[in-house]
Formats: sequence, C-alpha cells, structure tokens
Amino acid sequence: MIKKMKRTTVTLLNLVFISAGLFQSCEKEEKPVAEPVIPTPVTTENIWTVDSLKTNTVKWYRLTASETATLMQIEWSELNHSGSNRKYTGDIKVSAYKLDGKTAYFENEDLGYATDAKKFDLTTEKNVLVKVELATPASVGTYAIRFVSFTDNGGILFSNAAIGSNWISGTIAAGQKMGFTFDCDTLTKVKIMWAEEGSPESGFTAEIMGSVYKMDGTTPYKDVANNKDIVMKTNSWSDNPKMVYVDKTEKKIKVIIEVNTKPGTYALKVVSAYN
Repeated sequence: MIKKMKRTTVTLLNLVFISAGLFQSCEKEEKPVAEPVIPTPVTTENIWTVDSLKTNTVKWYRLTASETATLMQIEWSELNHSGSNRKYTGDIKVSAYKLDGKTAYFENEDLGYATDAKKFDLTTEKNVLVKVELATPASVGTYAIRFVSFTDNGGILFSNAAIGSNWISGTIAAGQKMGFTFDCDTLTKVKIMWAEEGSPESGFTAEIMGSVYKMDGTTPYKDVANNKDIVMKTNSWSDNPKMVYVDKTEKKIKVIIEVNTKPGTYALKVVSAYN
C-alpha cells in the first residue's frame, strides 16, 4: 500500500513538471517577434528630408545614387546647425553603411552641416544605408537630411538635381565649379535661375555666373530670348531667368555654377517655362 502511494506521488509530480514545461513553451511562443527594420527610401537628391526622433528611437534611410556616381555627400541639419531659414530642435548623430549594414563609410558623426557634410567614395554599390539616432537621450526633436551623388565629368563633379520649385542651396569657394544635371523628363522648355547677392531672394552672399550645356558638357544651350550661348552668364534671377528648349533626345541639361566676383552662398533651381 505504501509503495502504491509513492508511485502515485511520483506520477503527480511528473504531471506538474510536464504542465509547467507546456506553460513555459507557450509563453516562449507568445513572445512578439521583432519587426524587420525597413529603411525609408530616398532617391531624390539635393532635397531636404525632414523627420524627427523620440526617446529610444532610431531612423534608417536607403539613399540611391546615380548609376554613374563615384562619390556621395551626406548633409544634415539639426539644433544649432542649420541655415537661417530652417530651425530644427533635435541633436543627432549619423552613420552611413554599405548594404550589409555593417561596413561603414563613417559612424557616429555628430556634425554634418555645410562644410561639415560627409563626403566619401562609392564602390560598385550605388545604395547607402544611413542610420540616424539621438546624440544624447534628451536631445529629441526635428532634423533634416539630404544627399548628393557626383559623377566626374571633365574634372567637374556633377550632382543630380530635381526640376521644381525648391531651391538648391549651396556654398561656393573661389575657383570652384559646381555642376548639376537636371532631368527635364517631358518638359520641352525650362527656366534656369539662381539666387545670389542682390537678387530678389535675400540672404545670399556669393556673386556667381552660370553656363547651361547639353549632356556632353561642352555644347552650350542657347537662350530662347536672344539665341545666344548661355556660357558664363550673370544675373539669371527669378525675375529675369534664362530659358532653353530641351534637347528632345537627351531630355536633360547640365548647369555649371562658378564664382563671378565673390564666393559665398547661393541657390539654384530649374522649373518649367510654361508655369
């Protein structure tokens, strides 16, 4: 009789352990699986992407450069480091990686505005993963980030730029030439304009001149108004812009900006001539 009680006790204990194991197994299965991180795609160059960070959050972006690009520059605007027309509240640090998410172009950089923008050589990969996180746990708020990819063309680095109402702002040094390739898509006539010291748009310090070429970088476009080559022209302001008929085969134009009499800050845009 005593032996039977022992066996019964052992059997009950086994059931308890088995039940506990089942409960533990269920608990493990019910734990939520972490969602995969999907980076935000950014394909338009020279345009600020505005975003924000909260406590314990990280943002990822996937930047896509031109297929012919050999160089990329990443710039960000944040608290105490932005232009006079932009005010952001977050303090961030930024890292850039190859698509494996481990091989770094740069990591944990605190400053990346204007002359602190990060420039690096691209490999065969034309996509770059960018990680944005808070510089300190308390530095939550807004920020903006943009990128430019460059293609070497006769010693001038050309970046891709979008047609539209947004100004592309920059800083140019003495002796420097800034190249831009605008994809005009279906537009047959466009206006090229820039802002500088003395133009209707205030806040710019450079005095510049511009040239507009076909894709070979040497054949100039002619101004619709006077049929003259647009080469090293001045004062193509918003109230009197240069206009060209876009080559129907190429559907793109190249614009080169260089210093006329004074280096400094400037802005550029190309818009439809039919607006």
